[in-house]
Amino acid sequence: MISRVVILLTMVVCFSSWAFASEVLEIKAEPYVKTNTRVGQLAFFKTYQQSFKSAGNVTELTLEEGQTFKKGDVLAKVDTDDLSSELNQLIAEKAFVNKEIERLKKLKKVNAVSQSDVDRQRSLSSQLRAQIIRTREFLDAALIVAPFDGVVISRPIDAGEFVSAGQAVLSIAPINENFVVEVAVQDQLLTHLAVGQKIMLENRTTEGKLLGEVKTVPQMPDASTGLFVVKIMVTDTENTRVGSLYNVTLTQSMNMVYPVPAEYVQLDFNQTAILMLNSGTEKAKPKRLKVIDHSPDLIYIKADSQSAIKIEKMD
Repeated sequence: MISRVVILLTMVVCFSSWAFASEVLEIKAEPYVKTNTRVGQLAFFKTYQQSFKSAGNVTELTLEEGQTFKKGDVLAKVDTDDLSSELNQLIAEKAFVNKEIERLKKLKKVNAVSQSDVDRQRSLSSQLRAQIIRTREFLDAALIVAPFDGVVISRPIDAGEFVSAGQAVLSIAPINENFVVEVAVQDQLLTHLAVGQKIMLENRTTEGKLLGEVKTVPQMPDASTGLFVVKIMVTDTENTRVGSLYNVTLTQSMNMVYPVPAEYVQLDFNQTAILMLNSGTEKAKPKRLKVIDHSPDLIYIKADSQSAIKIEKMD
């Protein structure tokens, strides 16, 4: 009877020791690499609003949305008949005043007129010259000339309409080195992106692949979505168009992480988690560590070193 009791007690002690040991889990640090696919859309990197510097009726506006143009092309024009008439009149007046100055200078030599008479005409000539320059500037401002090879994005005005100075007439975009794929990502992906980084892209329609380069990494999220819109510059856009969708392959990588079972971790809202670390020599203590990523079963904790850690389940 005594021997049976001893055997039972031994089994209980052994079972208890095994049960306690099963609560301690050793986690080895391992490299972390995760590939994510997001969908981005081809867009213009920069667009420009074009307007007249003077008011008038639009007399020329032939390009439609989507049509291309060359640098130096006249894109739009306002009525300049009144300005042209004014310029011709000013030029004629100045020519007359200049002849009058020459006539007065000759009379001044024989004291037939005073120096003030000559100076008065010279002042008038200077005023007319300034008016001519200003009128020519207004005439130049009555044209919209293409500053680059580009395409018309929108045209809110039609020929024949009256426009005010500064009113938008055309929205245009360069067609050379001005295409980006815009992709919205969460902040944990943002930390793995940098300007100049190469990114693989795949056209979702043609399945054609091309290599892009990160152009901008925003510091603030989009106010409506809370996501960060990253812009990836692309150059090979011959067989695609603005609005095309691309699969964007993004890679998260850390030197080392601890893949911890979810039941051993208490997550919080600051991308950190609390683990009960077992040093082997004293009672387990809670420690807050940074969370890199997570799945339904595992929480990936940033490893401070390559050493393994021992953890216990939290009460």
